[in-house]
Amino acid sequence: MNELVPLSILALDLEPPAGGWHAYLAGRGVAVVRDSIGREAIHAEHARELFTEKREAAERARVCGHPNSDVCRRASPSV
Repeated sequence: MNELVPLSILALDLEPPAGGWHAYLAGRGVAVVRDSIGREAIHAEHARELFTEKREAAERARVCGHPNSDVCRRASPSV
């Protein structure tokens, strides 16, 4: 299946990266394409990865007790 998720939908639930979505996605090797009505979008599997990473970061922050999951990651080499 070739499902696409518009960037505008990602922006509803995910904080935009510092350099913007286009630069961030290009750095990850993710192509931004046009969906059937012309919106900029990415393939659903890539969107799923972004949401999984957000959920994992939130869990690390919850367990660690620090709102910045990067701090938690550095403090715990097993994560």
